Amino acid sequence: MKQSGIHRQNVLTNSPEVYKHPSHADKLKPLCVELSQVALRFGVQKASGKDIVNALEALYKTLQDEGLNKRLDEKLADYVFFPLSHVLKQSQTVPTRALELTLQCLLILLENGWRGKLDANLGQQLQILLCFLASGKSPSSGKTQAGQLSEELKVEALRCLSALFQCFALSTDAKASLTETANIPALGHTVTVILDGITEGTSKELQLSAVAALNAIYSCITHRETLANFFPGVVSSLTKALQPSTQMKRSYSILTSCLELLSAILRAVLEDTALSTTRKLSSTMSTTSSDKDGLLGPAWLRATVAQVKLALSNIIKLRNHDKIQVRHALRELCLIVLEHCRVSLADSAPMMIETLVILSTAKDADDGHASLHALEQIASSDPTLVDILRSSLHGWVVALPRVMQSNDETAKKRVISQITNSLGPLAKLEIDLSIIDRTLAASLRDSVTAANVVSAKQLSINEQVPESNSALAVISGSQSSVIQPFQPVLFGHRSQNETLQALEVLVEQLNTSGSLPVLARDMLEEVRSADGDAQLASFWLSLNMLRRTSTQNMNLEELIDYNSSIDPRTGLLEELYSFSLSILTESLSEEQLDWKMQCMAIETLAEHAQQSREEFKIELVDALYPLVHLVGSTNPQVRDHAMTCLNIVSKACGYSDTSDLIMSNVDYLVNAVALKLNTFDISPQAPQVLLMMIKLSGASLLPYLDDLVGSIFAALDCFHGYPRLVELLFSVLSGIVDEGAKAPMRAITSAPSINHRKDPFKPRSITDVASRLAQLKATTTKPEIHDVSDNDETESFPRKPWKSFNEEISQPDPSEAPDVDGDDPASAVASSETPTPLTKTHTMLLSITRLTQNYLTHSSPSLRSHLLSLASRSSDLLASHEDTFLPLINDIWPVVVKRLYDPEPFVCIAACQTIGNLCIGAGDFLSSRIETEWPAIAKLYWQVYERVKREKKGRDGRGTYTSNYQIWDALVGLFVIILNYVRVEDEIVDDVVAMVSDVLERRSDIREALEGVNPDVVWLELERRKAKNEGESNRKVPTLEGFIFKKIVF
Repeated sequence: MKQSGIHRQNVLTNSPEVYKHPSHADKLKPLCVELSQVALRFGVQKASGKDIVNALEALYKTLQDEGLNKRLDEKLADYVFFPLSHVLKQSQTVPTRALELTLQCLLILLENGWRGKLDANLGQQLQILLCFLASGKSPSSGKTQAGQLSEELKVEALRCLSALFQCFALSTDAKASLTETANIPALGHTVTVILDGITEGTSKELQLSAVAALNAIYSCITHRETLANFFPGVVSSLTKALQPSTQMKRSYSILTSCLELLSAILRAVLEDTALSTTRKLSSTMSTTSSDKDGLLGPAWLRATVAQVKLALSNIIKLRNHDKIQVRHALRELCLIVLEHCRVSLADSAPMMIETLVILSTAKDADDGHASLHALEQIASSDPTLVDILRSSLHGWVVALPRVMQSNDETAKKRVISQITNSLGPLAKLEIDLSIIDRTLAASLRDSVTAANVVSAKQLSINEQVPESNSALAVISGSQSSVIQPFQPVLFGHRSQNETLQALEVLVEQLNTSGSLPVLARDMLEEVRSADGDAQLASFWLSLNMLRRTSTQNMNLEELIDYNSSIDPRTGLLEELYSFSLSILTESLSEEQLDWKMQCMAIETLAEHAQQSREEFKIELVDALYPLVHLVGSTNPQVRDHAMTCLNIVSKACGYSDTSDLIMSNVDYLVNAVALKLNTFDISPQAPQVLLMMIKLSGASLLPYLDDLVGSIFAALDCFHGYPRLVELLFSVLSGIVDEGAKAPMRAITSAPSINHRKDPFKPRSITDVASRLAQLKATTTKPEIHDVSDNDETESFPRKPWKSFNEEISQPDPSEAPDVDGDDPASAVASSETPTPLTKTHTMLLSITRLTQNYLTHSSPSLRSHLLSLASRSSDLLASHEDTFLPLINDIWPVVVKRLYDPEPFVCIAACQTIGNLCIGAGDFLSSRIETEWPAIAKLYWQVYERVKREKKGRDGRGTYTSNYQIWDALVGLFVIILNYVRVEDEIVDDVVAMVSDVLERRSDIREALEGVNPDVVWLELERRKAKNEGESNRKVPTLEGFIFKKIVF
């Protein structure tokens, strides 16, 4: 180093080569001279460390100039290195910052100056120096300087080492000198220091710099024995760096660089072509001669291969890393082992195959496809690898049921994806998988069964099945044509979504195998013979096999006409549909059936409809009735499945929406329901179907149900002792009434709306009295003028022969006929009108309401309340046609009014509401009936009122929450309606005032109703209560001069 420095001094002062580029020399010369002088003065303690740092910063800034970098050559590099060597000699005393700047300048010289023309001796000296700096030790003493050397200095030293070995790689002499016997120890020490930087480096930059330096060493060493000498230690250190550890979490860029470096090292040392031919290698590994026991010999190779297999087993744990760069580097490592080290690392091939399969299951589609493509290429190139892949597949298939019993959804998805991606390459190579197929069928069935059990436990513990809000969400033609898919029957837990998707992809992959029809046939036989969870699992698998198959081949099958033969999968789907239809048509046993089996049967029906399209209309005769019935199921999953299936069937058969589907098949459905009702079938299936038909089709269905109303009431007559059946039948009637309210033509559309509300009382002023007197006076003083020609009753004698009574009746007097051209056109129009016939909907509602009176005495309180509500709603629809509404009230009034005294509070409240609606619709027609029933109503009121008063006085009184208070409030509301809409006698008004005197001030509705009839009574009652509260003696009598006011006594 000293001689080199003297040589550089002569070059600095006398060499003419420096001036080949005068402009560059002019820039560098003063800086180099200045740095050299400062370094020499620093050695004799005449300059400070700051002076060296300033001189180095100026030189480094100049070297960074882009134009100067391109013009640097080995001469200028030698020129600049001279002052830097003075600084390096004093590395123990100069500041750390000065060493960092020196190494940064040296890096520029190595990369842009010397390149491949570096002197070998100088390079070896720099190697030793940089190795000590990178290890944190003194170049002279060899002692550790951990407290003095910074992390940044080590990074710069490793970067310089990397650039130094790149310079060696460009020089043949320097490259050869590295592997000389004398230089092997120094090279080994350098490798050791670099490996320590990789494994023990505390920063990302230090580790990356160490990996780059080691990569540079292997790029310039071609001597395989030298590489083999370092191979065990390098592989061990890289394995340590790549192995996941909780002590140090390495960056993905470091892992990627280490994997790439390991791939290069394995190929450089253990490549099959470098270890001679496969035959010679096999014979060599069985030889025991002593001359072959050295490096790269059989003994070394056997030991190394075993250690590499162990190392790779730890490295492949990175196959589930979340960074795509790491997985890509690991895939390249697998390909190196399988393609270039196929013979030498044959024991590691199964691990690499398995790793490639797992890498192909990555979430990133492009990354997974690249791994799968690489696996296919590897499998097609070597039959032995195909056997390895098939063996791995068999192991995963056998382990699948055990994995599916766990709660680890990630492990489930991984093993299913591994099976899927293993089947792909084997199917493309047309490998015989008959044995694996049989094992796979059994494993899939057991796996789905186990997963179903786990899912049921999770649902029972963690969450309940949510109530579906889409049970009656009919897709009409104006809405979006996108039909929502079925909700999963199995794997219903949210955490199992990815597992379900993986299973579906596996079934899709089975479609590429020619054994799929055989598997589907086995599953279908299992569906018919098994029971419980095994039957459900086989059902799910067989349906998904046929469903996925049809989805993939749909476009192709639409283009190709199979006239010569029938696709066996179509026959399998028809058999599965037949079995599903038998499940759906089972009656009286819905509670005994597994709802999951019902859902699977519904999905099968939908799949068959999608494949058959409009040809499925023939099947609607058998399938539509049970499907509509399941729309009203109490299970939300079954109900949602049935509604979704109806939408799918409607679209597949060419109907615009579900309502169109029902209306197009209404004759069959109505006849089926009528047949069950007429044969006195007491099962709730028929009314349930009818109710769902009404809700699905709306008011357009009502004209077809007029005959069914009689059948419903006939069934009620015969089976009124079955509460559930009775309530269900009246639910149908209620549905008819509700939909009738939405009908565009309920009754006679031309009939004017009648408002029976009474006008409020208006006091007469003096002006009104004077005007009325004037009218009376004018009437009495006007002379009567009799026209002799008028043929009226006041004529003095008859002017024509008398007629018989019958003729008088049959031939009315023309003079009594209204004058069409006269002054009263309204009467003329009214006389010329003819009654408009009632619609079927109106007639049906009228019949339903009239027949309800026969069941208002039923023993079921809820049914009585339901009937009252039905009558109340129908009265709003029928009130517009008084000719039919008033006789209806006359029929149902006796039974309805008796419900006011029902022992059940909610029935009594419903009766109040119903009578109130009848009063609104009929008005004064109910006047006499109210007067007749009033004593009983008043008695009921006072009884309820006394109970309410006692409850309020009690300690545990609940106020407005008691049933008695609610009855009282309903009665007061009934009084308000009666006063507003019905003409009643003054005695009833006085009774109402006495009943509600306590609440007149705070309830405006009853006060306004009474004031509308007689405001004086209300005023008098309020004054009476005020006097009662204030006392008679405290009331003041007004005084006025000339007048004496009497004291009012209440």
